[in-house]
Amino acid sequence: MKPNHLIYALILSLPIVALYGWHVVGAPSDKLATGFIKGDMPYYVANGRQYFDGDSAGLFYSNPYMYDKQDPIYFQPHLVLFGALAAIMPDTPGLPFAVLGLVFTVAAFWVLIRLVADLCPGASDWQQRFLVFMVAWGGGLLSVFGTLYTLGRGYGFYPLVFDPDYGFWLLNLGRNFIFPTEAFYHLIVLLMLWAVLCGRHWRALVAAAVLALCHPYTGIQYAIILLTWVGLELAFVRSGLFSWKTAWLFALPLIYSLGYYGYYLTLFDSHRELVEQWTLDWSFKLTSIVPAYAIVFAMFIARCSTPDKLRRCFDSPFNRLLGIGAFLSFGMANHEAFITPHQPLHFTRGHIWLPLCLLGLPALLQLWNKFRPRRLFALAVAGLFAILMLCDNMVFFGMQMQKPFGLYTDQSELDVFQFIREQDGKPIVLSEDPQFAYLSATYSQARPYAGHYFNTPNSDIKRSAVEQLFNEKQIPPDLIDQPFWILLSKPTPWLIQDPRFELIYRHNDAAIYRYKARQNSL
Repeated sequence: MKPNHLIYALILSLPIVALYGWHVVGAPSDKLATGFIKGDMPYYVANGRQYFDGDSAGLFYSNPYMYDKQDPIYFQPHLVLFGALAAIMPDTPGLPFAVLGLVFTVAAFWVLIRLVADLCPGASDWQQRFLVFMVAWGGGLLSVFGTLYTLGRGYGFYPLVFDPDYGFWLLNLGRNFIFPTEAFYHLIVLLMLWAVLCGRHWRALVAAAVLALCHPYTGIQYAIILLTWVGLELAFVRSGLFSWKTAWLFALPLIYSLGYYGYYLTLFDSHRELVEQWTLDWSFKLTSIVPAYAIVFAMFIARCSTPDKLRRCFDSPFNRLLGIGAFLSFGMANHEAFITPHQPLHFTRGHIWLPLCLLGLPALLQLWNKFRPRRLFALAVAGLFAILMLCDNMVFFGMQMQKPFGLYTDQSELDVFQFIREQDGKPIVLSEDPQFAYLSATYSQARPYAGHYFNTPNSDIKRSAVEQLFNEKQIPPDLIDQPFWILLSKPTPWLIQDPRFELIYRHNDAAIYRYKARQNSL
């Protein structure tokens, strides 16, 4: 590993460091940063904890947000690492989670540097660094379109209006590294692409297999992409890269994904209940599609503007893989047009943007060579292009760092979690504060009655039952004969008077009350 490559990878990672740094220093005065800057992050650690203090069976773990059906049926090997570090640092599970994310991010950028160097060998060192920076942190015109639209309609300045989920569907590459899990998945994707570029196809197969083991959406996405590419090379292009004797091996990641996610898990009622909640029409609108990919698609068109240029571009097996990846990913991201939608936006995550950008890189070099004799003009064009390319992420990061950002807790809640960890058993817990209950599965062995919204079966019913408990003092019907604990971060006077509950912990305003179930008690 060249030292300058590692240094540049570290430099490229600075926006992620800055965002997490702001999460810490920008915390409200009475709160503590968790290290989790988006609501989905804690549940990855909670899943990993199941291998150590939850319910697991060998390589399989159970859903921590199911108190009544603790089936160890889930298998995602990378979560073992998150769970192990959380077990080592139970008071601050978000810290190792974030640090691991930074390690994956630096590694992914290092692979990207090597990938671009091999893809554009004729470019000078500074040109390669420029291209890497554009791939790493480039985007589209979402912020430009959003600004013009909101100001033109008199809504005030809000450039993220067309960016799905306020930018958190991560349509370009670099923004994905906000999530440690996405940083890991994209590291594997970049390793796959680099392996294909270098002609090491078996390594690409291993990468696809790792993705299939670790994530349902990304796994099946790249299993289909890689198998389609191999089939194209074998049956139509006849490039000689693969033989019929070995090509079937590239179907294994897809067979696993369909067999495990599409068949095995559906045998369990507990999982089928979740699938019903995951069947959501989170779709991709044209007002987002056009500005998101306008720049990289224009780069691709510039490179393939004539039939001869198009043929020369796709004479390369690597470029054929990129083209198939962009086309199939776009189709999967809009699959609601063909089948029942299962969160179509999950197939974006930079997986459309990246191949288009890589295909278009030679067009940037051609443009530079065209303007090279007019150096000042060439620099001005490069600067304008960089501003347009980077504006989406500059605006996104700038807006996140204007206010406290992420999930916060306080010392009293941490003390409650420590008390739970010191007890035997895995108590069912409820709280008037949904986040307090949700984090209990990340910071302890507790099982929230209403935890992660989409991973808790019948989530709406259970959240309504919690509201009825606190507003009308009604025990949830499915917990009448179940022992459970109520976690409080602030005083709740009626519990003191209610004979159905007993106080088992109090420190300052935080308290735990135990429900005296008729059958059992914890």
